[in-house]
Amino acid sequence: MNFLFSVIAIIVIMVVIYVMMMWVVDRRIALELVNLLLRVCRLHQLQLTFLHTVKRKYRKYEREIDFMLGVKYAQLKQYEEATVHFNDVFLHEDETFMYTKQLQWVLPAYEKTRNVQDGKLVIEAFKRQIRHDARFEVVIKPYSQLFV
Repeated sequence: MNFLFSVIAIIVIMVVIYVMMMWVVDRRIALELVNLLLRVCRLHQLQLTFLHTVKRKYRKYEREIDFMLGVKYAQLKQYEEATVHFNDVFLHEDETFMYTKQLQWVLPAYEKTRNVQDGKLVIEAFKRQIRHDARFEVVIKPYSQLFV
């Protein structure tokens, strides 16, 4: 009973935060807040359902949501699904993107699926970002020999 009450309380809090953030601040922040809350509470399936739902609704943030989905699937060791979402983020856009610690999940997913071709393309995308942020080198270095 305690667990059920906790889950219901978390969902109510999540909805309230999401609705308030939609009115007050940027929707991206609201999405990240709800995603973080679900991740902290270890509600993995609910987190995946939430992200897939908002991806259909908010096309403007599709790239960020695909990254969140890719990270979540990689954390759950569903690497094939993770690389599908990472491909949507890194292979179809030639934009700059910010460094985040969550990037540590990207290249290992390609390694686990033995997807060398896409792994090379992701490394190239990361190399283009080094001029904006040198921390991308740290992400690339362990995998540079693997994806040759």
